[in-house]
Amino acid sequence: MVNLHLTHDKRFIFHLLILLLLSGLLSCSKEEEPVVIDPPVDPEEQVDPYFLEVIGRDELSRAAFAERLDLGASNPLILALPEKKIVVESIKYRTLDPAEETVAASGIIAYPADKIFKGVVVSEHYTIGANAEAPSSVMASIESALALFGYLVITPDYLGFGTTRDLPQPYLHARTAGQTSVDMVFAVREYMDSIGLNINTTPLTVIGYSQGAHSAFAFARMAEEEYAEEMTIKQVFAGGGPYEPAAMFDFMLQQEQLANPATILLTVIGLDYAEQLDLNYTELFTESIATGCRSWCINKDYTLGQINRLMATDRLTEIIRPEILFSSSDNELHKVMNALERNGLTDWAPKAPLLLVHGTKDRTVPFLNAEIASKAFKAAGSTVELITFDTDHSETAPYFYLLVLQRLAF
Repeated sequence: MVNLHLTHDKRFIFHLLILLLLSGLLSCSKEEEPVVIDPPVDPEEQVDPYFLEVIGRDELSRAAFAERLDLGASNPLILALPEKKIVVESIKYRTLDPAEETVAASGIIAYPADKIFKGVVVSEHYTIGANAEAPSSVMASIESALALFGYLVITPDYLGFGTTRDLPQPYLHARTAGQTSVDMVFAVREYMDSIGLNINTTPLTVIGYSQGAHSAFAFARMAEEEYAEEMTIKQVFAGGGPYEPAAMFDFMLQQEQLANPATILLTVIGLDYAEQLDLNYTELFTESIATGCRSWCINKDYTLGQINRLMATDRLTEIIRPEILFSSSDNELHKVMNALERNGLTDWAPKAPLLLVHGTKDRTVPFLNAEIASKAFKAAGSTVELITFDTDHSETAPYFYLLVLQRLAF
């Protein structure tokens, strides 16, 4: 849920990747057969389409993609990527807002220009604050690198970004996160079929870090429990995620200084909108925070780091009113905590195998989240692998993406 230091982290990822390539650790990975493309679906069989239109398109070489990720076209790190061209398209599609009203959301797809697919990935992005950071604004994401290795990568913007910028972001609202992703998968299937590529039966790999891990679980749970006949989840890679957001928020409430105070605002505003909590911000927040929080978060003009600076404090008692913070009576904070409880994602039995990655020193999303999830899913009979690093939140992200590359790309 932290805005990762992208330029540093991307370079770190590829530095590590090159080291692994040189040491030969990736050479023993098994070969996967290309996805078999089924015949196109008869257009007359499609009703009430999810796909609306393509709103942007780029064709990128390896060097151009590296530049898009701020690596630079001449950076030797790009040699870790295959020499291929990929297509990145932003699309508009039909989905539902938290009130179950139809809205036109957006996201991007990235796929090999030769249209030879190794698999299909649904990638959920980490926390952002500014619309300029949204996948459809950048026309790339770090997960889009998998397209260079033969994958079709589907990345929703999330509600509140792209074509739905005018809406608040329903931050950590599991139902909305799941629905937004499910509907984009249906939309991408319709679009790919329209260009002669039927991927309707291709199993889906799901990837997400931080907020993206919460969204990945929300999507996988909805797909398995409500759309099992329409889609199959092959595997889930989740890192640094608030699978039990109430535990994460409770952890924050025990800290006098917060690693990423903006996430408090995103959580409160997002759940207030999504669950119609009707919060009184002047009763919940201190005066300066209550005055500025909506414009800082809802307008989508500021990155997470900029919101942190606008808040001008990382001290909890200067963000939430102390009389609310330390009160045992019903109040606005209790409304938020109850909403967080309702959006936990460890009360199901995943059918697909899970890889969880978490830093034991994570100060943004406490390691307790991974422990709770791993224990709960194993007790439910699911296949779970938990890999830990002795690192903080943003420091763990490069290792997570490297593990994803190891397991999917080589």
